[in-house]
Amino acid sequence: MQVFDVAVNQHTVIKGLDIYERVGRGVGHDEYIPFRVNNNQLLIDGETVPFGGSIYVELLKVGNNLLLTHDSLRSFSVSCHF
Repeated sequence: MQVFDVAVNQHTVIKGLDIYERVGRGVGHDEYIPFRVNNNQLLIDGETVPFGGSIYVELLKVGNNLLLTHDSLRSFSVSCHF
């Protein structure tokens, strides 16, 4: 079982994401997380987070506090649409 929390700029936006449960094995999955940048502040999920010009997405394995990086995943991409 691979269950993750998803954080954007250290702000958790999705808790307990189980991709296998949602779509099964070997299938791509998209999550859309709306956000806005205004006056050097990232407005996301009803909260304001300081914004330094970059957006970082982290997948945190639930139960182990294991931070997964791009190198440890078979396939991972982040798209920002402005």
